[in-house]
Amino acid sequence: MENGTIWLKPKPTHIDEYFEDFLNYLKSSGNAYDTLYTESLRLLKERVALLVEARTAAPMYRQDKAPEALTFNTRLCGAWLLAVKDATMQERKLVLLTMINNLVCLCMQNTTTALNRSTFAYRSVPELIGMAMRLMTHDMPNVLTFSWNDLIGFSLDMFVSNFLKMKFATESEACYEGKGLIAVKNAEIMLATYNKDVHEKKYMQKSTTHLLPEYGFDVSYTQDLQLKESKKDDVEAIEEFVDDIMQAMKGCKKEASAKRLLNYTEGELVPVEVTEVTPLRIAVKTIDPSYAQIEGQLVFEQNLKIFSKIYRPEVWAKVLNVGDRFNANVNPANSTFSLTDLFVEYIEDNAQPGDCFDAHNHKAVSGVLKLREFWTDEGFMVYLNLTEEEDEKLDDNDRSAYIEIEKCNTYGEFKGCLYGNIVDYQVEKRDISRDDVCPRMLRRFIDSLSHISITEKEEVQEAIQPEFVKEYLNTLNVLQSHETNPMLRYRILSVIRILCTLIESEKDEKYCNYIAKYIKTLILFAKADSDEWNTIAVIDTPEDLKDEETVTNGADILKILSCFAKGYDATSDILDPYIESENETLSKTASLVQSYNRLCGILENKTLRGIKKQILNQLSVVTDGDSTLELSNELEGIFGEEDDMKEFKTSFFEAPTNAKVQLQSYNIFRGICAMMNNRGGVLYLGVDDKGIPVGLKNDLDTLARKFGMSPTLDAYMIQINRQGEEWFGETYWKYVTLKPINEHNVVSIVVEPYPYDVVYLKDGTTYLRKNNSSAQITDESTIEDIRRRRQEALRKTDDKIIILKDAIQKKRRVRFVGYKSINSGTIKNRIVEPFHIDDNEYVHCYEAEQDKVKIFRISRAEKILMTDEPWKFKEKHKLLSIDPFHMSGEKKIDVRLRLKLQAVTALKEYYPGISRYIRQDGSDTWMLETFTYNLYPLMVFYLSHAQYVEIIDAKGLKEAVADYVKQYLHI
Repeated sequence: MENGTIWLKPKPTHIDEYFEDFLNYLKSSGNAYDTLYTESLRLLKERVALLVEARTAAPMYRQDKAPEALTFNTRLCGAWLLAVKDATMQERKLVLLTMINNLVCLCMQNTTTALNRSTFAYRSVPELIGMAMRLMTHDMPNVLTFSWNDLIGFSLDMFVSNFLKMKFATESEACYEGKGLIAVKNAEIMLATYNKDVHEKKYMQKSTTHLLPEYGFDVSYTQDLQLKESKKDDVEAIEEFVDDIMQAMKGCKKEASAKRLLNYTEGELVPVEVTEVTPLRIAVKTIDPSYAQIEGQLVFEQNLKIFSKIYRPEVWAKVLNVGDRFNANVNPANSTFSLTDLFVEYIEDNAQPGDCFDAHNHKAVSGVLKLREFWTDEGFMVYLNLTEEEDEKLDDNDRSAYIEIEKCNTYGEFKGCLYGNIVDYQVEKRDISRDDVCPRMLRRFIDSLSHISITEKEEVQEAIQPEFVKEYLNTLNVLQSHETNPMLRYRILSVIRILCTLIESEKDEKYCNYIAKYIKTLILFAKADSDEWNTIAVIDTPEDLKDEETVTNGADILKILSCFAKGYDATSDILDPYIESENETLSKTASLVQSYNRLCGILENKTLRGIKKQILNQLSVVTDGDSTLELSNELEGIFGEEDDMKEFKTSFFEAPTNAKVQLQSYNIFRGICAMMNNRGGVLYLGVDDKGIPVGLKNDLDTLARKFGMSPTLDAYMIQINRQGEEWFGETYWKYVTLKPINEHNVVSIVVEPYPYDVVYLKDGTTYLRKNNSSAQITDESTIEDIRRRRQEALRKTDDKIIILKDAIQKKRRVRFVGYKSINSGTIKNRIVEPFHIDDNEYVHCYEAEQDKVKIFRISRAEKILMTDEPWKFKEKHKLLSIDPFHMSGEKKIDVRLRLKLQAVTALKEYYPGISRYIRQDGSDTWMLETFTYNLYPLMVFYLSHAQYVEIIDAKGLKEAVADYVKQYLHI
């Protein structure tokens, strides 16, 4: 390789096979003069070009979905960004956008951790999409926050955590001209139905509609295509408007135009020529042919002493001549030019502190000695504060003196003014005249600005690459699929349709037209009254989209909904095959529509509206990748109504203004106490009195501001658990479980009835749930009645066990009535096949609805009924192992913890059966030696008692705790 060439030219795809070695080589090397390194960069550039080419050619609905491909693409783009230094801004933005889109799709497939929690990567999807959206309106981040080590030892959560630290600070200005125009400026995106020439003609009348202001999208047009503000939530009006816009864009032609002139920015130093000089006005014009010419006036700010009193405009008029050329600062907004900053800088450079000059002063008529004006032989005026003695000496010396500059003021009305003092009265020059030296100095200043260099310049505005627009379509497609508000989702799809027209992406346009019509149809269905059955129109599926699962599922949904309110007999032949479908969404939607058709005319409208709400809830995931259909008027009652086992609260921190007790956390704990003393129940935080989820945004803001914790539901639940243990004590509080409902930003508090006695708060009060309120118990007879019912409940538990044993012996199914699920945070009936009982506390069952074996806590069922149905899935009855922490699984994790007394006591209260695994290890320490199938209970216990626990051996526990603290508590 002495000649600096490599005779063997490998293909770019060879990188795929040796990718790990390739990354390590790029990390360790970096010598631009190394032929192998240069060849490696060539391969890297060509491989990324192939990736971009493939993604540009593929429709947005057929992008990479395999995790291996997404991971490779992400790391490949990351390597390009770290290694390639000679790319343009637009090229770097395209590769970064491609990287983000692959990273988003990868994060969407990694939803839960081993602890059954949402992964950090999955929760970061909205923020990653936001980064991709900002790439259209901003320059590349100045610093990449990931490294070679992040790419080589790729760990998704850690990589995303570092990646999100990148900041987009500088707004960009760019455009793309195709069938119409996309122009980016001031963080806004203009989609126009005309070409660039029309866009730059300021005088041409144009109209603008804010189609998607949430993300900075405006639509501009020259025709009469206005979308009225009152129609912004009218899907049919939006559809008509967008169709007209697309039609206008398709008729738009890119015209060859004359050379485009550049525009000056405010304060820019520009070459000018004097065109007119009068005592009242000095007119100039710009002379650089590369810029749009500006003609205006040279202004001298009269609020500054240097122009209002010292170097007055009329003096400048005597100095300047028509035809003079020099540089000045321009203000294009009002076509004015200024020399102020340049002149002050000239004064500072030529009359610096310590410089001395011969100077002359005209004696003032007034007898007050203050800031006398001295004119130097160089033409500068200097203020001196004279004493009476100095004034007398000046009279004796023809008012001449040798002065020294002390300072030049740089702010306020005296900006540019010089100040000094007398150092001697012996001078060389005595014939100093203001009318002589001042104009000479001003001319020297003008001459210093006369070095003008004009070169032809091309337009500097960057051109957006069509590949970038196509990749941006992929971003918008992910955005719309995750958007929960259907109207906002429909408007995002409208923007995508316009962009498809802009770059003439026919396949993507067909797909988005179909999805937009699908969403429109669902919105109209949701808004329609029950008797408006004709709102559903089956949409013709384009031939080349019939193999796409998203489209076919959508077509099936519309076919099912087209049967709504048309009667059972007329629709059963259509709905029955869907009811038997293995697709759960199609099956349940068809069942609900059929139920509506059966009951229509039998039940009252209120009940029928409830079935329709269930249909809309079922369509929360309508097709692969699609998101929740959520209309505000359809959310009413989504959590039902308050009763003796259900309560709604909008906040944990802030009490309603009409509440008797303004300590809201006390109101919450009072309700929990009341449920414990009754039949248990669920208390929802973030839900109003009508059962409508309003979310917990204000509470999460309070959590961050008041407690310094991360504004997440997980940190929020930790704070509630801390206060709950304080108010109830660990013994009672272990019967309470908090679960997040992420899709509504709500937390459910599942309360089990305390089985042994009456529950009291720490202030000695106790409460009982009656109907939909919590009443304080003050009489002993009620307390005794609760205790009596607790004893009966314990006997019923024995009855439940007898029923379960009988069902197992007879191989019958059972129904759990009112089973309180800690995992889902719900109370509902469950049909199961019981086959084994553990310690009279847990029962192993197969649940056909979810096709899996589960372990149920017997006490959480309101009652248990044996059915006449025999077992149907005996072959799936697989006994699960339960660890001492009531978790089941297959892979054991050994646990060794050293505990202090506080931790031992709490652990035994939480898990009474744990005692046989604990032995005393010293005078004040105990050793826990056991196993678990899931680290979550141990992690929660450790977070509550860390100061009393030493981890000796529990593989993964420290990492799980550290990860939890980092992600949820930010400490």
